[in-house]
Amino acid sequence: MGVDGSVWGINAAQQIYSFNARTQSWNQVPGLLTQIAVGFGGAVWGINSVQQVFRFNPQTPGWDQIPGALCQIAVGSAYAVWGLNAQNEIFEYSSPTQGWNRIPGALSQIAVGADGSVWGINSAQEIFSFNPQTRSWNQIPGLLTQIAVGSATAVWGINAAGQIFRYNSQTPGWDQIPGQLTQIAVAYDGVVWGVNSAQEIFTYDTQTQRWDQVQGSLTQIAVGSDGTVWGINSSQQVFQLQ
Repeated sequence: MGVDGSVWGINAAQQIYSFNARTQSWNQVPGLLTQIAVGFGGAVWGINSVQQVFRFNPQTPGWDQIPGALCQIAVGSAYAVWGLNAQNEIFEYSSPTQGWNRIPGALSQIAVGADGSVWGINSAQEIFSFNPQTRSWNQIPGLLTQIAVGSATAVWGINAAGQIFRYNSQTPGWDQIPGQLTQIAVAYDGVVWGVNSAQEIFTYDTQTQRWDQVQGSLTQIAVGSDGTVWGINSSQQVFQLQ
């Protein structure tokens, strides 16, 4: 899901779909992908089964292949596209050169906010944030298995025990938030949703500083800053919060 609420998805056959809010239906988009990422302003990128990289061109409409091979991609906007290859090497897309710049370091997971904030986790579960001034990574104390970035002021994570943490830039460090989740999603405006191991759904109330359970059952959730929330259940059925 993009910041503007645009929604894209891939089914089990790697077919690609975008949601048409006007007709309230899914439109199939030509091509096959194994991963898709949507950023601010409708920037859509994807990777296929042989790690080829594609960017959606709304003018065609169709996919433009971008040279390079990646196994993971993260998109904050058209100007903030990052990826990892099979060797955990890190790459940042350069719009002027239309190619990838290798960034020193190694990560197993990367996340990009709509404001261009970049965070990552390595294979040892160590946490890093990218410093655009020094063009290097700052290690952040702690260990996480999942990280979600809405913006520089909205960074959340989950550790191996399912414990939840919110980054506090004032400390700086992590504030543990009561509860346990298996997946977390953070919007640009700081709205946070999550799913636990029982597939129960929760949203974080910043006023009460606690999680409010929402009726339903999901295995995956995504949040847009326009307030839209989408999810998938264990049967791969798609739901939109009303």
